[in-house]
Amino acid sequence: MKPSSLHIRDEEGRLRYWWCALPAVPAGRDSASYVRLRRVWFDHTWRNHPFLNSKSEMHATVTIFENFSIFRPQDWVPALLSSASIALRVQDIEAVSWGYEVHGTSANKNADIAVHIRDKAGDAVLLIEAKRRGGHLKPGDTNPGSYLDLAAFSWADRRALIYLVDETDYEAVSRAIRDPEERSGVLSWQELGGLQIQLAETLGCSNSLRNFIAGAIQYHLVSIDILPSRLSSDYLSSEPSRDEINSRNEAKLTTREMNAQTWRIGGSF
Repeated sequence: MKPSSLHIRDEEGRLRYWWCALPAVPAGRDSASYVRLRRVWFDHTWRNHPFLNSKSEMHATVTIFENFSIFRPQDWVPALLSSASIALRVQDIEAVSWGYEVHGTSANKNADIAVHIRDKAGDAVLLIEAKRRGGHLKPGDTNPGSYLDLAAFSWADRRALIYLVDETDYEAVSRAIRDPEERSGVLSWQELGGLQIQLAETLGCSNSLRNFIAGAIQYHLVSIDILPSRLSSDYLSSEPSRDEINSRNEAKLTTREMNAQTWRIGGSF
């Protein structure tokens, strides 16, 4: 493909290609990840497809959750359930699969994410209902059973639902939920991002690669206006903002730092 023929955006600024929208791009068309992603973006009836809009719930839901593909299910599934205070427990996980915009065999009810978990005790289903900042639950959504008891999911004895919301909506959503069977939990986008960064720090690879992956996840989240609850390095929380650098003399580079030969091997301040 000639570089001149590759136009990333159309005349109205929209992304032309689905793979421009997410960092976790499948290695090939024959992979399970390609199939589940194609279910989302391959729909000619959407001219302005929300998957390609970084402000949409669909974009955030798919691109962030797809980051879990780099971690072992044995690590991320229990961590996700625990982070959302879900009572459902899994152990000795054998396989995990998930999909987006999953039909719940109801005319107006889809699961934003449906996760099928198989462990030594059998099968379990985890559903996720996602809302971007300011998004409110519909009256019918406050009962987790309105999702969990749909025919598409009720075959599994163990079922749970996570409400994924912005941290500013966390308390309001928690109060609105009616869940006498205790099959649901609430998790913020910020906590989800922090969890993925925490998981990245435990990957069995070199320190430099772990740092890169954690930083890439952080960059991805910030690019869609989500500040993860855990940053890729502890010192980042005390770094000065651009406003502070512009206004505080103590935040500016010293003459010694400006003239430092940091580019040379062994160079330092």
